[in-house]
Amino acid sequence: MSSAYESRRQEAVTAVLEGGRLPSEVARDHGIASKTLLKWIRESHQSRSSRRSKLEQEIEALEMKLSGLRQEISKLQTFNA
Repeated sequence: MSSAYESRRQEAVTAVLEGGRLPSEVARDHGIASKTLLKWIRESHQSRSSRRSKLEQEIEALEMKLSGLRQEISKLQTFNA
């Protein structure tokens, strides 16, 4: 898909999700079918959920690593005391 298409798509989705406008109004203003815009909104939600899930997994892995590093620091402090 072209970047112009993606830009237009994102603009329309943002107008609904963040601008609080009605999908039918945004679709009419952009010259697209309401069903198309609703499909784009659903896809946007799925994409955001997927990204959120990946970020949550990464945060969990980093928290585990941090916990291990804290334990290692504690052991080193005990050893050097």
